[in-house]
Amino acid sequence: MKEVQSTEEAIAMAKEDLSKRLNMDPEFIEVIASEACTWGDTSLGFPDPGISYAQILVSGYRVVLRAAGGTFEYRFGDNIMKMR
Repeated sequence: MKEVQSTEEAIAMAKEDLSKRLNMDPEFIEVIASEACTWGDTSLGFPDPGISYAQILVSGYRVVLRAAGGTFEYRFGDNIMKMR
């Protein structure tokens, strides 16, 4: 994955990924929130149990989308994309 350079780019990447996962047109995906963020480690605030993460500040973006009756949060930083 390439490094995300702006909130707009993060939104576009998140909508593209979610549209593929849900097999739906991106125009039906609503952006609820988006912002630049800094996380305290490489988990981007979404740690997986039993995994160790580098304890460094990671600058990136947070995007929250709504589609198909659900809410999905994407986080980008340091060439990492995580979704919950």
